[in-house]
Amino acid sequence: MLENGYVLKGIHNGRKYVVDKKIGHGGVADVYLVHDDENLKYALKISEDLISITREYKVLTSLKNCDFAPRVFDLDDAILYNKMYHYIVLEYIDGYSLDRLIKSGIDLENASYILTVILDALIRLKRLGIFYTDLKPSNVMMDEIKKRIVLIDYGSTSAKDDTVKEFTPEFDRASWKVGLRKADSGYLSFEAGMLFVCLVMGKTFRHDYHTIGEVLKQSKIRLGKFYIVIMKALNGTYDINKLYVNFKNGCFSEKASMYLNYMLFIVGMIFVVLMILAV
Repeated sequence: MLENGYVLKGIHNGRKYVVDKKIGHGGVADVYLVHDDENLKYALKISEDLISITREYKVLTSLKNCDFAPRVFDLDDAILYNKMYHYIVLEYIDGYSLDRLIKSGIDLENASYILTVILDALIRLKRLGIFYTDLKPSNVMMDEIKKRIVLIDYGSTSAKDDTVKEFTPEFDRASWKVGLRKADSGYLSFEAGMLFVCLVMGKTFRHDYHTIGEVLKQSKIRLGKFYIVIMKALNGTYDINKLYVNFKNGCFSEKASMYLNYMLFIVGMIFVVLMILAV
């Protein structure tokens, strides 16, 4: 839509951005690498969908202190081809998406580390009432400059128990016929579990070619110690907090994790009592 070298000027804020190249395309928006008058690089996301762009701007504004989300700098409109377009200007993530890792292959331990970081971000968002319901490899960026994992595309987020409107079938619980297309903890666990399978298998499974049983059968050996917990995640109802605990603890069993937490609680209480007696 925007040619390289095109100068985009906002109607309201009047800021100018020069288009360097197109770097992404989604269901409702295009993303471009741009620079401003000071030659600073940004990612500019533009769409005719005012609701999606505005939602993403509001969500990212609320996440300005979260390292897993890109910073947002500008929200404006522009008239292009006699149509009104809406755009946001975002922090440019200098790195690559998980698509590259899936193509090149990744070992089980590195995949588990990546998923643990992603699960932590999903849970932190959930606590804020934000359900990130379009998790997929292209929406996860590896920031090579700041050495962090970043989730992008917040225009598709949902509120608790809302119907998920923007999704990718391969990571959508309803497409696999294991639950409703509703924003809840089980939905988050399913998309995260399927992403992990893609990482360790080096490919994405098609919901119209495979069943969940076939996916688990083909990936059982490579999933190793994570097989049981991923099997639970892919049933569509598994709590994301339990999934996170398993990955953070190197996939201890849930009973072992509960026992460990109980023992830590007891030790903590004993320490408090000893401190009180010492006074």
